[in-house]
Amino acid sequence: MRALCEAAGIGYRIGATFGPRLMAAQALHLATAFHRQTYAQEIAEFDHLLDDPFDGLDVAADGTLQAGAAAGSGVALERPADAVWDYSGEPRSGA
Repeated sequence: MRALCEAAGIGYRIGATFGPRLMAAQALHLATAFHRQTYAQEIAEFDHLLDDPFDGLDVAADGTLQAGAAAGSGVALERPADAVWDYSGEPRSGA
């Protein structure tokens, strides 16, 4: 995909991914593999989520994200989703 866009002179953007840190971490790794990025990437929308069950990827004070050097996505499940939400979609009491 990257090679096709670059060969044709088509700009590309990775972003507008509204989801948890796990999804953003995958998008971040993909963005690091794309060398000639035409537009700003928008992959830190997880920072607006109040109930993201993942941890390990944070927005720096200057607004950037840093991909980790270790294998894997760099995020970990902080707590199971059902510890916060019941299956009706309502927050559990005490969560």
